[in-house]
Amino acid sequence: MKYTHTQIIFQTRINRCPILGHRALCDYFTHSLTRSTQWSLMLVGFSLLIGCSSVRNVSIETYAPADVTFPSNTFNVVVVNNAVLQPADFGHSMQQMNKKVESYTMPTDSVLSAACKSLAASIHQQRYFRKTLLLNTPIRQDQLYYIDRKLSASQVDSICNVVDAGAIISIDRMLFNGKRSVVSHEGFLYGSQRVDITAIIRAYIPNRANPLATVQIVDSLEWVEASSNRILLDQILPTANEALRETAAYVSSKVYRNFVPNWVATERSYYSSIESRWKEATAFAAKSKWAEANMHWMELFNRTKSTLSKARLASNIALSYEMMSEFKQATDWVEKSEALYLQQPKGKWNKEIARMTLYKEILNERIRSDVRLNMQIN
Repeated sequence: MKYTHTQIIFQTRINRCPILGHRALCDYFTHSLTRSTQWSLMLVGFSLLIGCSSVRNVSIETYAPADVTFPSNTFNVVVVNNAVLQPADFGHSMQQMNKKVESYTMPTDSVLSAACKSLAASIHQQRYFRKTLLLNTPIRQDQLYYIDRKLSASQVDSICNVVDAGAIISIDRMLFNGKRSVVSHEGFLYGSQRVDITAIIRAYIPNRANPLATVQIVDSLEWVEASSNRILLDQILPTANEALRETAAYVSSKVYRNFVPNWVATERSYYSSIESRWKEATAFAAKSKWAEANMHWMELFNRTKSTLSKARLASNIALSYEMMSEFKQATDWVEKSEALYLQQPKGKWNKEIARMTLYKEILNERIRSDVRLNMQIN
């Protein structure tokens, strides 16, 4: 087969993303203190001040490696459709007033095309490959939609040569199960449209007998609406074909994480206090100035005598090192914090100990992930 209908729909001259840092937005959750409590605290030593510390949450984005690592010379990728359209009368059902509607169909026109376009767009948005291409021509010409058929090595080589791509990301099978229902309750009509989807998406590279990776997907999307009459209900609920296309596009748009490095939102927390040096450190952390926050927390750690204060400060210092991408230092300080908590009365700080143990596991995973990430972005 000649692949003559290839269209470059996305192109960027940006090289592989060089960013290894973090982007952080801070949200504050501070326990308020009454005026009488604040005055009483001022009469005691610094070690008691930290006893009334509050916890602040920070939302961060970490740059995570893809599940699949392509060869380092893979600069262009092409998305292809190697699946076969499911017949409109297979796998779908409709319940109307608790009665099954016979011969219900869900037209599948453009469904696989929408899936491929969505997958290509989501990969392109990550600015990882120099070019993201989309092959307009479906690969398979048979009608065996239920068969999962891989691309052959010769097909992979041929496609990559024609479009100048170093890898292929292929939708090899995509099946749907649509369920629509309409029920009446207390004078209103309630309608729902649900689509369950199963798919197989693979990555291929030239000169290789087997696929580089296989991703299996099981997901669903559901719409629920209410109306006073059937005409309006049918207008606000998606049509069967719209539901299939939106589900295919939605699910495909999430698969990019398997194939390209991506930003992942997560949560961290740190301690603050009403003492002035703590406030200064908190102000720097709020502005994502982690080196300055680290310096203040380190100074406080070295001069305080309270074991509990040191445990909390060590946790903060670990966070600042993580935010500066110094993961080994961060792990060392988490272990210090954990050890200091263990010196407290038994059973009193179990939650903090568990949090440090979990944080240590997260950091160790980031260290392992960082090795893959460096391989993927050279």
